Amino acid sequence: MPESSVERGRRVKSKRKRKQKNVEGDVMDVVKRGPSRNHVMKSDRNSRKKADRKKQFVADRITKAEYDRITRNQTIYDLTVGPPRGYFGGVWPIDINGSIRPSLNEYCKVALKKFNNYKNNKQDPEFVFVDVVKSTHGNPRIYYITFTAKKQDASPTIFQAHVRHHFDGSIEVFSCTIKKD
Repeated sequence: MPESSVERGRRVKSKRKRKQKNVEGDVMDVVKRGPSRNHVMKSDRNSRKKADRKKQFVADRITKAEYDRITRNQTIYDLTVGPPRGYFGGVWPIDINGSIRPSLNEYCKVALKKFNNYKNNKQDPEFVFVDVVKSTHGNPRIYYITFTAKKQDASPTIFQAHVRHHFDGSIEVFSCTIKKD
């Protein structure tokens, strides 16, 4: 037979009282005896570890002044460091050796196709994509890519493309130009 709500309430109250007595008893034991040596050592070790991690985290961060000094003479395509923590917006370098490489290759091919169509000189051979050199990205899904392409039997030329990958899968090319030295 199921218990009534009144009986259940009494049972829960008595359980709470028992827990409260145990907690009070434990606290009283610690006060009487004092904290154990192991307890103090563990807390000291944990606080030291936390302090070391915090120091490391602060040491790894870059300040706004350092970021401005490093990026002063770099273009958005050539950035080597990301903005400091708390810096609104910004552009971050991408590790092109990861899983993003096939996507970057696709973006470069679309940008190069647009470049070739824009030039539209039928007598000149078209540029063919070779490889991605480096890339940076900004939010949302905006990429600044430096890549190489070449014409038939010619040395590779360095290009820079500014593209955006939309959520629907389309790729918008803002610019694709030959890099100026």
